[in-house]
Amino acid sequence: NDITSDSFRILGGLNWTAFNFDFDSAIGYSKNEVESRNQNRLTLSGTSAVFGVPTTPQPPIPTSTSATYNLDRPSTNTQAARDTMSITFPRKSESELKFVDTRGSTEIGKLPGGPIGLAVGVEWREEKLTDTPDQAATSGNILGQGITATNGSRRNYALFAEASLPITQKIEASLAVRHDDYSDYGTSTVPKVGVKFRPTSNLLIRANWGEGFRAPTLPE
Repeated sequence: NDITSDSFRILGGLNWTAFNFDFDSAIGYSKNEVESRNQNRLTLSGTSAVFGVPTTPQPPIPTSTSATYNLDRPSTNTQAARDTMSITFPRKSESELKFVDTRGSTEIGKLPGGPIGLAVGVEWREEKLTDTPDQAATSGNILGQGITATNGSRRNYALFAEASLPITQKIEASLAVRHDDYSDYGTSTVPKVGVKFRPTSNLLIRANWGEGFRAPTLPE
């Protein structure tokens, strides 16, 4: 096999301010192309031809063959006979990713420990994956090789928010929630709660609780 992989990626970002929020936005696109050249594979039709065996036996089955390939003395075989049996063919795969995301943060109100921090965000992604075997392989003409093909895509978006609550100078709580929607997997909404306690300047105690999920990847 001779495998060639080419990757391309472009990304742009922007920091901006609006409605008392500081925003960080990004847009990106990436693509990966892979070609796998299968070299000198044996074909059913070519191998059958040099051994004089029909690919689809029909009665009456011949009692003699017109083989042109000598297994006992391989050195006597011509290059033309070898070329008749072998084939070189490609297999092409391609993956794409597009995404846009924006995150913003601000301060709203105050608590005894300081201002309340708020962060919000939104993400959008589209993934595509194709794996295209050559017609020589899909036709079943390659000996000893199983064939699969892939052609899939998915879209998903996410919304999330997090609040930082400085209850006192020593105690700070945090609340967060995230909602994801996938075109194939479905939706998930997960929360998170945390608290930080600093009894002294040299000691910090944290406690967190949250839920999570893992959506299957596109190949899965």
